[in-house]
Amino acid sequence: MNALLGLIFWGLFCLFENARFNAATADIKSITSKLTKL
Repeated sequence: MNALLGLIFWGLFCLFENARFNAATADIKSITSKLTKL
């Protein structure tokens, strides 16, 4: 039971980190596109 709980927590953590990474890459892409337009 404890291992299952740990697995669920790890899965949620990975999902959260992945979402944060995707948001960061989207921000970087928008910043670079703004810089190239200048």
